[in-house]
Amino acid sequence: MKEDRESGKIPKGVDIRYGAVNARVFMDVGEGFKITGHPWVASFYLGKKGEDMAGMGGWTSFYEWGKKEHKRLWKADGVANLEAVVPVAEEAALDADRDAEDPEKVKMAERAAKKAGKNKDEL
Repeated sequence: MKEDRESGKIPKGVDIRYGAVNARVFMDVGEGFKITGHPWVASFYLGKKGEDMAGMGGWTSFYEWGKKEHKRLWKADGVANLEAVVPVAEEAALDADRDAEDPEKVKMAERAAKKAGKNKDEL
């Protein structure tokens, strides 16, 4: 991406910043924003949630979506909400998610067990 900016493929002047939260670890954040799948990308500006991203591809899809959200949300006189917080999730929903079996973790455990068995057979 740095090379693309230097070559002129990325125009200067649009300052888009990206941050990340692992909503599988910080489940209260995921539940508060009603995340229903992973990966999940959304815009936030001045303490308010914007749109969710659909159709993830290479870095250009993230960049173009970010530009669109910047144009839609940015205000020259905008003031950040310093009191902004993550919406509180319903506790029952959080408890159900914590007790549920994570399909990704199950798949990872199965692959690890299969790999361990394979290595054991080779010995």
